[in-house]
Amino acid sequence: ASPLSVAFVRISCAHFLLSSHFYVEDTTATEMRQPVAVVTGASRGIGQAIALRLARAGYRIALLGRDAGALAETASACEAEAKAQAHSVVPPSAAIQCKQAESESSSPQFLPFVVDLSVRDQVSAAMQSIMAAFDDISVLVCNAGVLLSTPIVDGDPTRWEQELDVNVKGTMAAAHVALPQILKSS
Repeated sequence: ASPLSVAFVRISCAHFLLSSHFYVEDTTATEMRQPVAVVTGASRGIGQAIALRLARAGYRIALLGRDAGALAETASACEAEAKAQAHSVVPPSAAIQCKQAESESSSPQFLPFVVDLSVRDQVSAAMQSIMAAFDDISVLVCNAGVLLSTPIVDGDPTRWEQELDVNVKGTMAAAHVALPQILKSS
């Protein structure tokens, strides 16, 4: 696929995610449970925007990327978005119950994971940690990507391998681990 078509697919997926949200009904309980999203490339750009939108929609999110500092900032921004959204949609009479529920919840809502998607073992370890922390994966957003805009004649084959490792193999590794859980939770 050309870089333009890859960008179009990413933008189309981002538009879908940004314009819709859902909660997963837990058939063993009378209340809804928060879905869990895994977002790759969550430290900046489109990935960060998707994470923030999912936070506003009530998702718990595993944030994957290579920059620990930027991921921590995204996690903090998601926390702020979630709190702002909760307070804007909760009637004042229910605000006390909402704050009480927030304080009772000891599980993290937004976890950063420093991962190089081109290293399959790191992807597998991150997914195992995500399952340990959240016990669920509802959505996988494969946003991370590398784009090398050098003409082929001037290009470096090592860089091409990096592009394939992240864009194709990294996406497939994440999907390979996450899809069985996503199918199980749907």
